[in-house]
Amino acid sequence: MIRITFWNGLGFIFFMFLKSYVVIYFFGGSGVTLGIIIALQPLARLFSMPLIAYLTDHTSKKRLVLIGSIGRTLAYSLYWTSLVIQNLFLFGVGTFCQGLLVGFFWPPFYSLISEKSYKGNRTQALAEGRGKMIGYGFLLGAFISIPIFSIVSIFLPENIPLMYSPLLIFAIINVFAGIRFYLRVDENLTFEKFRATLNDSSFKIYDSQEKIETIDIEGNENKKKDKIFYFGFFSLLLVIMAISVNGMIYSPFISAFLIENLLPDFSERIIPIILMVVYFPAQVISQLMASKFGKLFDRISPLISVTIIGCFKALMIWLLIYAFSAIDFAIFLVFLYIASESNIYLIQ
Repeated sequence: MIRITFWNGLGFIFFMFLKSYVVIYFFGGSGVTLGIIIALQPLARLFSMPLIAYLTDHTSKKRLVLIGSIGRTLAYSLYWTSLVIQNLFLFGVGTFCQGLLVGFFWPPFYSLISEKSYKGNRTQALAEGRGKMIGYGFLLGAFISIPIFSIVSIFLPENIPLMYSPLLIFAIINVFAGIRFYLRVDENLTFEKFRATLNDSSFKIYDSQEKIETIDIEGNENKKKDKIFYFGFFSLLLVIMAISVNGMIYSPFISAFLIENLLPDFSERIIPIILMVVYFPAQVISQLMASKFGKLFDRISPLISVTIIGCFKALMIWLLIYAFSAIDFAIFLVFLYIASESNIYLIQ
């Protein structure tokens, strides 16, 4: 089941590099334009998430995952077309479509992982199912996209369709991965059902006539627990919102910051290649390393973990700003992305 994230991960790394770079340096947009383009994706999710949340609880989850995979295929195709015809508006449409449709992929997928794993190991299961497989996908995706993009940008810089052809390759792979997932995954098989089949004694028959004398006490305790639950749930929502705001503030502008401050004297043909060499290893290493921490996070207090990771991320962002070279920048970026991915697994 988790292999679908490997196939989806093939295109993630190229797209994440692409989005910030092409808006400013291919289409000639400003920082404000980049901010608007980036904002289209979460804006689209605001429209689709209420529907996705309802459908995740009431319909086939693997069908929703298939819809998300097809949505990513559509978005990648729109990106490629917008680059070929050099239309920034169409690129924005692709970003909006990605936010609108790809949201159908992750909530049902996370729900399936939760249902098929033991509650004491869910962070580890998520890290394995998302981070580790995406990390391997990043690695293979880098081996596919870097040579194609680099060779074409150096020898055939005018051949835009070929330069960005990895988008079409990853688009086709996504739809086939979604179909394979839909045909092979049994969403009715959950961890609880599997455990029940191993130990039939887990099914107990209770006497409906049994008198319960402590019903009032239990009722009062449940009310107290409900208050604690709602307070904790509201606090969790605030943490998730803060993490999302933080990520949206700095992540889209990492590429632009690196180019403007550390690569001003390089050729326009070489800059994107250097950018990929700096950016891609950070993404691959962060996914593979963060997945190793999943088991550790299952043993540590979430409050302590979130606090430590948040402080560490702040330090890494500060060091990025004052990096002296692209090498320093790349090293700090690795640790920043490791912390960011670890935070995602812990919260989810």
